[in-house]
Amino acid sequence: MPKVTTTRTARLLLLALSLWAASSGAPSQSAAVDPSGAPARLRIDRVCGINAAHEGEEPEVRVPVFLSERGDANYLRISLNYDDAYLVYKAVATLSPRWSISRTVGFRETAEGNVAGAFVLKSTPPCEEEPSGEEAVFEVVFTLRNRLRQDPNLLYDSTPISFRPLPSSPPTLGSMDSFAGFLARPEESSEPLRRATILDDGGATIYYQNFVEVGSGEITRRAQSFEIPLYLTVLGDDIDTVSVGVDYDELILREVIPVAPPILPAPVIPNVEAREASFRLNIDRRVTRGRLLRVWVANLIFRFEGTARPDTMALYILPRLLDVQGEGTGGVTSSRSVTGMVEIVEPRFVRGNVDSSVQLRGYPYLPDINDALLILEGLYLSRGEPLLCLEAADCDDNGELDMSDVIVLLNYLFRSADPPRGPFPQPGIDPPGSAANLGCDYPLPYFAPRP
Repeated sequence: MPKVTTTRTARLLLLALSLWAASSGAPSQSAAVDPSGAPARLRIDRVCGINAAHEGEEPEVRVPVFLSERGDANYLRISLNYDDAYLVYKAVATLSPRWSISRTVGFRETAEGNVAGAFVLKSTPPCEEEPSGEEAVFEVVFTLRNRLRQDPNLLYDSTPISFRPLPSSPPTLGSMDSFAGFLARPEESSEPLRRATILDDGGATIYYQNFVEVGSGEITRRAQSFEIPLYLTVLGDDIDTVSVGVDYDELILREVIPVAPPILPAPVIPNVEAREASFRLNIDRRVTRGRLLRVWVANLIFRFEGTARPDTMALYILPRLLDVQGEGTGGVTSSRSVTGMVEIVEPRFVRGNVDSSVQLRGYPYLPDINDALLILEGLYLSRGEPLLCLEAADCDDNGELDMSDVIVLLNYLFRSADPPRGPFPQPGIDPPGSAANLGCDYPLPYFAPRP
């Protein structure tokens, strides 16, 4: 009996299973899967769209679909699922001369209330040079619904576009899912050999108005300066100057540092008593063209004295887009923007850094010999300075302060032994499972941005 290769055996088995499924009345839309080779990858792009209220024409967004790790694939079946509260299908067009749209399946409502449609694409005969990287195959054009009619204060929102299968009609035929495949004879309407395919969903972010946004973060209750990002959205191509106001409490705005070189900030004009400030951003249109969509344009440098009331759990930074200037104003300027929140968190410390000091060079939070001396003084000198961060002095994290903590720290400093227990060398909190939390009345100056 002749020997059958593993790949051939697998293909014969898959063919037999497909024939059995068809004879038993199971859904017939599934194609046989080729188990050999690396999987193909299909990706829906993540795009931005403009739905400014001043534009008279119907705004639209173009969503490309990409193929990589193509291999021998010459057949694509793509099912796109989207929310028609945001998007309305308009057209589809190929982006590559290698591909042509063979069939478009009508769009239908899904069980989740979304809309889905499917496309079948076939490739022309292989060219001399096949694409080695990611290839833009086709794009779907959507028009945008004007959601400002329901919410005049809407700044932007996002909606997913996914590869979720298109429900069939009638339901007994199964559903149309997305995959890359191979047709031995593309001119015939035979069922393709399916390749394993990785599907990466995408989406669209739609902007409605000019606005400004401040990032968020977390901070310890300790005097320090910190910087937080400022994002700008302007929908007019010709806007070249924007004026920004910032309201805040328990803080002082010291400086505005540009991040994008085409943005040139003017000096900050503070109002210390009112806890507010204003400044101007000049957009160099010789360098920056087009609209700015949530572009990180600058960092705001604030000073926090660490003296917020005990019941204050967060510091709020309220930006306002005061004015936009240019030959045209390009859309509506919102009276509201995205507020930045800086949460005041529990003390952060580094084990061994007893005085919560910060070095200007190297690793800023590492302990030194002075910390070992402070622990000794706290243990054996009745007139020694009180330890302000007891948890940091507990170098072996056994819940007690004793000579073993000094030995752990000295061995680390002078004998290259194991470091103190965590958190180390970056600031943190007492880890779960510690013997006891001795407290830290004088934390490290710590700020971390949040996405």
